[in-house]
Amino acid sequence: MREPKSGLALLGAWLLALLAVSFVVSLSASRWYWGYFFMRPPVLGHVYRIQTVTAVVPFETQIDQSGHPLAVPNPNYDLGQDLNEFPDDPYYDLTGRVIKALKPKGNLGQVLNDHLDVFPVVYEELARAGLLAESAQGYNSIKGLRGVMIEGTDADGQKILVVAASGGEVSNDHYPFYEAAFSSEAGSTDLTWTGGQRFFYDIAGIEGLEWYGVWLFLAPFSLPVAGAFALAHLAVLSLARRRNAGRRCQGTREAVALLYPPSDILWARDASCPR
Repeated sequence: MREPKSGLALLGAWLLALLAVSFVVSLSASRWYWGYFFMRPPVLGHVYRIQTVTAVVPFETQIDQSGHPLAVPNPNYDLGQDLNEFPDDPYYDLTGRVIKALKPKGNLGQVLNDHLDVFPVVYEELARAGLLAESAQGYNSIKGLRGVMIEGTDADGQKILVVAASGGEVSNDHYPFYEAAFSSEAGSTDLTWTGGQRFFYDIAGIEGLEWYGVWLFLAPFSLPVAGAFALAHLAVLSLARRRNAGRRCQGTREAVALLYPPSDILWARDASCPR
């Protein structure tokens, strides 16, 4: 392996390496905390299959005596608010982002407070897909699960059910958001899971601290750390050169002792070896 020509080259190499490491750490932190690397995923693609919306069913959850979630109507839901809220700040535009994606389809159907009998299947499939976020000790995110179930049909008349829902806190100020889609053949009540996704958001927490913010925080530390690593690297290289030189000189002395009589060794000694 070729050695760097100077300490400056070593510093540059270590700096680039540490910047790359901090970049990967930033992306990993984003994936762990927010559920995505660079940015929130777009609205679930299955939503755009809906050609006609037949109903918007708002719901919230309660926990029954057996500890299972039970969907109940959410009388406080306002479809107009979902359509018009957060036009310039999409961070908190959660169920609204799905509603807005369907707005170009025209009539958004009726807002109904029934049709909640499919919720057990929805909940079971979310759990089976591994999307339900695990709550930290002392929190119960499922208890605060609320959102909308949107019923519609695609161009072939197939029924589609889209769920957009926020969970309660999984930890302090930290909440999950779910999008899931199901299909059902015309005339059938059976739901088939077709896809889903999850990400997280904060309220009064560290919202806005995306991967680039973490990277910008870590990057300035790369220069002094790279300098320390470069100095240590140079010290190791210097020590290795000395050891190699010592071994070479020892071999030179042994060779000289074999080739020259003792009286000639003084002038035959390798001039680069220490005396």
